[in-house]
Amino acid sequence: MLQRGYIILIAGAVLVVAGIALTAVYGSNLASLVLSESIILSDVPINPSTSVNRTLQVTNTERTVAIALHVESEEEDDSTQTQQQQESNISIMREEIRNPTGVVINTNQFNSSSGSEDNDGDDNEDLFTTFKPDVQGQYTINITNLGSEPVKVGGIFGYIPIIGNNNQVSLEPLIGIIVGVILFIVGIITLIVGAIIALLDRRRKKPVLITYVQINKFYIMDIRPGISIVRNLLSNGLDIYLLDWGYPSWENRCISMNDYVDYVRNAVEYIKSKTEFEKISLKGYCRGYNSINLYSIKQQ
Repeated sequence: MLQRGYIILIAGAVLVVAGIALTAVYGSNLASLVLSESIILSDVPINPSTSVNRTLQVTNTERTVAIALHVESEEEDDSTQTQQQQESNISIMREEIRNPTGVVINTNQFNSSSGSEDNDGDDNEDLFTTFKPDVQGQYTINITNLGSEPVKVGGIFGYIPIIGNNNQVSLEPLIGIIVGVILFIVGIITLIVGAIIALLDRRRKKPVLITYVQINKFYIMDIRPGISIVRNLLSNGLDIYLLDWGYPSWENRCISMNDYVDYVRNAVEYIKSKTEFEKISLKGYCRGYNSINLYSIKQQ
């Protein structure tokens, strides 16, 4: 029979594995969906007065298409530059989306640093916007550098599962990943608790059952505090159990030695079930050894 600490450790390991598996499955499916239906821009260089184009094949007009762009100057930052020099390095950028028929359906103008401005006149850092496709086909994004300095553009153009209509964030596509992460965290906590309990269980002393000759009372080794064997054992961290044979009467005249051995067996099973130890120590006082020895022989 496994001790409680090891059972908790096994449960924690199962939760951790389940959490990792669930997160990996849903995460890989989500990543493959984004990669298959989006265009990733990774530090694309754009010189002054030039543009870059990327096309996206849209097959589902019910999904919102998102554009998230981040623009940086290709020149390394210099902390010694004056504020005026830094402001002169700001490049004005323009983003434009055309549908398959060539009609412009989305356009924004923004800065490469210190803020951006869309066609509503709102100041925003970098650029994030969405649009709803009107027809299926290839949509083209055109990014133009209207400034005088070369820049690098990074971002995504396509389907982002957590972005819904009206730029509303929806966590529904992440439910599987969130559940996996929660299972993983709970599993880690369970492992820690199981390890602590297993360590405490190992440091616990094995229970001791003391038996006496049948004519003695259970307190024969615990009469006076100063000379009590039981209290001395308890002070040393042992878990002590005493077997009380009771007060035999005329009705008990047919009890045999086998019955007394069964009493020992019942006491041992009770202690094992209560303490969760698979084995306990037995100590016999006087002819109490006879009961213990007979019990041990029957167990073999």
